[in-house]
Amino acid sequence: MRSANEMSRQILQLAQQGHPRRSFLEKISGIILDFLACDALDIRLADTVLPYIWQYDKAGIQVFNDSSFIQDADNSLIPCQSLVNTEENLCADLFQQRYNPELKFYYQKRSILVEDAFTESHYHNDEGMSLGILTGYASLLYISFVTSRNINGLLILKKKEKHFFTRDDEIFCENLATALGIAIAFQRSQYALRERVKELTCLHSMNKLLQENDLELLEIAQRLVNMVPDSFQYPEHTCCRLFLEDMKFASASFKTSASKMKHGIYNERDKIGEIEVFLNNAHDPEFLPEEYDLLESIASTTGAIYRKLKHEEEKSVMREQLRHADRLATIGQLAAGIAHELNEPLANILGYGELMQQELDKSSLAAADLEKIINSSLHARDVVRKLLLFARQMPTNLNAVNLNELVLESLQFLDNRILKNKIELQLQLVEDIAEITADASQIKQLIINLVVNAQQAMPSGGRIRITTLESAGEIILKVKDNGIGMSKKILKKIFLPFFTTKQAGEGTGLGLSVVYGIVNAHAGSIKVDSELEKGSEFTVAFPVRLKN
Repeated sequence: MRSANEMSRQILQLAQQGHPRRSFLEKISGIILDFLACDALDIRLADTVLPYIWQYDKAGIQVFNDSSFIQDADNSLIPCQSLVNTEENLCADLFQQRYNPELKFYYQKRSILVEDAFTESHYHNDEGMSLGILTGYASLLYISFVTSRNINGLLILKKKEKHFFTRDDEIFCENLATALGIAIAFQRSQYALRERVKELTCLHSMNKLLQENDLELLEIAQRLVNMVPDSFQYPEHTCCRLFLEDMKFASASFKTSASKMKHGIYNERDKIGEIEVFLNNAHDPEFLPEEYDLLESIASTTGAIYRKLKHEEEKSVMREQLRHADRLATIGQLAAGIAHELNEPLANILGYGELMQQELDKSSLAAADLEKIINSSLHARDVVRKLLLFARQMPTNLNAVNLNELVLESLQFLDNRILKNKIELQLQLVEDIAEITADASQIKQLIINLVVNAQQAMPSGGRIRITTLESAGEIILKVKDNGIGMSKKILKKIFLPFFTTKQAGEGTGLGLSVVYGIVNAHAGSIKVDSELEKGSEFTVAFPVRLKN
């Protein structure tokens, strides 16, 4: 048989290995039962954070209970069930140091030895049921101990034989209980330290994500849910799920379970998502109290990462808008100069061409060629007009106008084009719409450009819906198609002058630039929603005309 010192040393060594609580209790219970040849034992701990009752027998059957305990006079939880039977009363007395020296089996303040629990009658309840009948064991040894953290505990050794424990055994087991108290406190400290290291490692890794400037939200969110399980006490049984805006992320081998905790993620005061952690461990399906605090920290850090990414995104958008405005100003000045330079030679070409047209036989080949020259010159003049409009060099004629009327007038120019390209046109024009202050010819140009742009996005035909409505002091025009749509990369460039996705010679790249210029000239706003293969929607808003 191993010596008492050897057994105590083995228990203390187990405590240093940082096992989870149930695994630690299982291992030391096996050592104690083997060494003392007992049939079963209980370990009860009045832990201020998590009191528990641990029951174990030589067949390896184990029960762990950490709920439904009574409270003492100081409102501290004592690991005893409701005081409905003799054993629970006895355990409660030991925890609260209510000793009765007159009892036959009273020995010292630390322990109680019951040698024949089936016949001894000193600790019966009102129904006369003995400890032996209640527990199923004849020899019972109750030993109080205290951990190094001054937490009260109780070790109960059980044997089915009568008079199994001697007085020497009782003294020996009291020393054993002292070593057990030290081991439990040390094991908890070691395990808590390891868990804390894992928690800090997780939070440190998340803070490193905050410092990385080249990662996008999708990548960061996935990395985050993958690192969370490693910071919990059972990483192999833990999985994580993250909801952020309209996106969802899950850790590897994700599986839900009844054991779950969650915490909201906030951007300032607005809830933007939620993080959930599931524990798929049948043996210990409960989270540690510290893990709830950890999840709160993870959720808080996730919110900070989100805010940083959104702030960086807003800064990037603002920088791009400034660069865009600077390019527009530069190109506008250049366009105005080019347009003025081209206007005079184009006017001469058109003027002399029309004079020659009057002198030539209209059926001659030369007349046909001259017609092409004049048409090309007219097209060039139209491009120049668009350049001047984009550069805001053309005079505006502001008046009170009705947007619905301008839509209908603009569509008259497009009837043939719409029919030719198999376009279904849907109009949803709100009645009695308020007027806006605008240049009617420029608004018509805007409408035509948006409709032509929509038609060109549907080379095989499709549907264009034009909507007008009034909202919050604005008159809104929507032009929606079900065409090929645009990628995010193209969306960033559509208002740039001369940018086009068409083949060379098929477009000037000024249509949407002109739209953008007209909108800004009328103190309006424009936004675009588009998705590949689903179509695009342009939304233009103008301020309602103020009545005198």
